[in-house]
Amino acid sequence: MIKFIKNDFLIASVDGQDAAIMYIEVLEGDFGATCWIGGCWSDPAYRGKGLFSEMMKFVDAKIVVGKYKAIS
Repeated sequence: MIKFIKNDFLIASVDGQDAAIMYIEVLEGDFGATCWIGGCWSDPAYRGKGLFSEMMKFVDAKIVVGKYKAIS
């Protein structure tokens, strides 16, 4: 994951090939949220392979360890 002050970018790679990217805005948002998924892109060759499902699991795991805060 590439870390910026206000943004995170999560990159999914398959066999060493970058296949998808997710933009995560770090913020103090409505209802207590601390992040917003701002955009997602994947190489068409890797669509339908579950990359974004896995990326969201990764983001959800960061909620558990305190990186982001979930809306409750």
